[in-house]
Amino acid sequence: MLRRLGLGSAAPRILGRRAALVLLPALATLLFAVTFEQGMRGTDDLDYADDAIALLGGEGSAPMLPPHHHDARLGVILPLAALFFAVGTSDLSITILPLASTVLTAALIAWLAGRVFGSRVGLAGGLLYALIPMTVDLATVCVPEPVLSLALCAATAFYVLSAEDRHGIA
Repeated sequence: MLRRLGLGSAAPRILGRRAALVLLPALATLLFAVTFEQGMRGTDDLDYADDAIALLGGEGSAPMLPPHHHDARLGVILPLAALFFAVGTSDLSITILPLASTVLTAALIAWLAGRVFGSRVGLAGGLLYALIPMTVDLATVCVPEPVLSLALCAATAFYVLSAEDRHGIA
């Protein structure tokens, strides 16, 4: 497993450097997101929370409204419902999903760029992602963009690992 992650036999010596490559952008993203936290805006995030509550068997806030396009975004609703089930419904629990997705995306961007272009480029890429205003703005608002970014980065990471295995690069 360490070999697949690019750590090889020199894992104890390089682990600190590789961990810093991934952790620094993630921590910077977390710092900026928490510092400039927007909180619940009362628009899309309430629709997703309402759908998640309805999925858990709750009545939701407006059961008489016709179906909305937010109802089909299961990539946000299902994890949010699981989160509500685990920790309860609150302002904090609605913020956990986008915040965790944004922090993990920064770490994956740094890892991917480091894997493909080198550790300096990976660190720069992860830190640049942390500084994008839209990243900071949407990091604590429950909308599909942070979750989608994480899914795309994870898919790319799996592709890079499988391509390296196939071509004997790893």
